[in-house]
Amino acid sequence: MEGLIKNIGRIDKRIIAAIAFLLLVITGMLDFYSDVQLSISIFYLLPITISAWYIGRKSGLFFALLGAAVWSLNDYIASEGYRHPVTPYWNAVVMLGIFLVVSEILSALRKSVNLEEQLAIRVQKGLLPNEIPVFDSLQISVKWQPLSFVSGDYYDLVKLDDNKLGICIADVAGHGVAASLLMSNIQAAFHVSIRNDSSPEYVCGQLNTVIRHHGLADKFVSFFYGIIDLDDKSITYSNAGHPPPFIIRNNGTSIPLDKGGTMLGIVEEYFSECERVEIKEGDVVIVYTDGITEAKNRDQDLFGEDKMIKCVREHTYLDSQEINNALLEQIGNFNAHNYDDDYTLLILKYGNLN
Repeated sequence: MEGLIKNIGRIDKRIIAAIAFLLLVITGMLDFYSDVQLSISIFYLLPITISAWYIGRKSGLFFALLGAAVWSLNDYIASEGYRHPVTPYWNAVVMLGIFLVVSEILSALRKSVNLEEQLAIRVQKGLLPNEIPVFDSLQISVKWQPLSFVSGDYYDLVKLDDNKLGICIADVAGHGVAASLLMSNIQAAFHVSIRNDSSPEYVCGQLNTVIRHHGLADKFVSFFYGIIDLDDKSITYSNAGHPPPFIIRNNGTSIPLDKGGTMLGIVEEYFSECERVEIKEGDVVIVYTDGITEAKNRDQDLFGEDKMIKCVREHTYLDSQEINNALLEQIGNFNAHNYDDDYTLLILKYGNLN
């Protein structure tokens, strides 16, 4: 049901208005041809509800007036059975009042929900980096897109020193408010854990402890933390069950960053591996959540890692932002921009930017 409501909300408002009008016509015809003893007045609320919720207050009021007019006409036609000639007019006023009240309540409720969603978005965006760190030899491009008004995806970019960047990305199982609340806990714990130049495996262990010891043991989180050292020309990382980032070399080689441990929150005593990988001039690093690789087309085929790597490999000559745009464009062509999950995409390109 939640998915249906969201999908209707994505439809053009003119189409929604046409659907509401069609429903009103159908309801009016059923009312006209049905037995006078059979009341179907409640069905007039359907087009009013749709228009008030998905289009707005003015549209809701319009359909309330139109619905009351159609209902009154049908009632007037069937008014021969009433004892008093004023009865159909009184019924029309009562029904109009009901329709207008319902429309006003739904419009006000929708406005309140929209305000809460906007506040939630602002709060959650406040947990993400305010600005992208700048380095002389590293380009960084980020795209974060929640499925609903809040997201279970989290990423962070922390400038540890003039030549060292900390990169983390996490995906809480599920999405929506519960996932976003857990994400906020992870963000706070992450910033505490990375102090004193902490290693990636230490950070993973600390976050696992936070999830297990704060009543969140029924939630699992995939997590990746890597440290790019531009002096050492390397990335040192630990992957806690997250879809593996890839390093794409100039020669087309792809290297998965998949060493680590299980997802966070599964076990009490957490252990993870740590690996160091050399980075070279022109290397592109792809860091993402599964909303990218699990994007589906009409046949329910997944976009997958292979298509993602192939696309990036074909565009390594571009800068990080252009690579990001090219990949998202290809995914959009694949799934008609219909996503089933939140997604986050980080593209980093190493090399001389002058």
